[in-house]
Formats: sequence, C-alpha cells, structure tokens
Amino acid sequence: MSDASAVVVTYDALPWIERSLESVRGHETVVVDHASTDGTVAFVRERFPEVAVVEEENRGLAFGWNTGVARTSGRYVLLLNADAWMHDGALDTLVAFADAHPRAAVVAPRLSNPDGTLQRSVRGYPTLWRIATEYLFLRKLAPRLPVVILTACLPDAGRTAALRAGRPDAILVKPVPAERLLATVAALATSDRASDDRGY
Repeated sequence: MSDASAVVVTYDALPWIERSLESVRGHETVVVDHASTDGTVAFVRERFPEVAVVEEENRGLAFGWNTGVARTSGRYVLLLNADAWMHDGALDTLVAFADAHPRAAVVAPRLSNPDGTLQRSVRGYPTLWRIATEYLFLRKLAPRLPVVILTACLPDAGRTAALRAGRPDAILVKPVPAERLLATVAALATSDRASDDRGY
C-alpha cells in the first residue's frame, strides 16, 4: 500500500488536467470524470495510462470524490482539483505532517496563486459579524477568530471523504470511520488551538 493516493474529479478539464496529473505522477491516481465533452477522458487514457479512469453521471464534486476514494488503496487520499497541482515534494510533506499529527483526519497545503502569492483557502467561524464584514469588504475590521474546517462525512465501505467549506484545491484525507471523523471535527470546533485565518 502506498502512502498516498490521488483522486481528481473532472468535467471538461482538458486545459488543466495534464499539469494536475503530472504533479502526482508516481502515486496511485484515480480520475473520476463527470461526462466531459472536451476529450478529457481520451487524453487522460492516452497520456496517463497508469491512471484509473472512472466515468459516471455528474452528481456533484463530493459524489465524485467518494467514487474515487473507494477505488484507492493508499493510507491517505489527496483530493486534488483538476485545475490545481502539487509542487515537487509537496505530497510527501503533507504525508509526513499527517503522520506527525495522527489525531488529524484532514490536512491541507498552503495554496498559492500562479504568481506565488497566498491564495486564501480558509475562513473563520461563520458568525454574523464575519459574514457581514466579508460581504461588505470590511474584512480588516473582523476579529481574528479561530478557523473551523467544516466537514461532511461521506462513508463508503468504511472509508470517509471529508469536505472543507468553500472550494478546496487540495486536501489530504485519512480514510477513517465516520464516527472518528465526527469526533475529530467536534473536538476541533471547540478547541482553542484551532489555527487562525492567515492561511497556514
């Protein structure tokens, strides 16, 4: 069993999929395609013959992740968007971090824009004040509240995928029973050790 497997859900992802899959080459990878019409499936099969391709009806990103997670064998599963990619060594770093923090069910990398600047990927606990300041572009007035990663458990044959609120680009998930993930999330939500919203 490898340390990490990757799952990429695609829908008309031809412009981005090559870079995404190149970044996880050498790791077990599953592409779940949701009825692409732009040649994504044919391209993946030709350019990446080692990648398992699953074609299914488009029932949403989370459904696709679950389909892919069910077909992996790694100790961890990287949920990677088709338009995102990992830098050299990043997946190994995520695995090492996850191994060093065995109580964590989900870890995520720092996300960067193509120019190297920070891409905000976390949000603070959703209070009325935080929502108002975010939508009124008054974010600087919002207090530094603990970050909570919102998750949804999607058990599939004893394996669990976790979804972070918003649009994640990459998440490393430890397949665990749903009840353990729920307990971890509940502990995080009440912990005063939650990270802040600086993006790391």
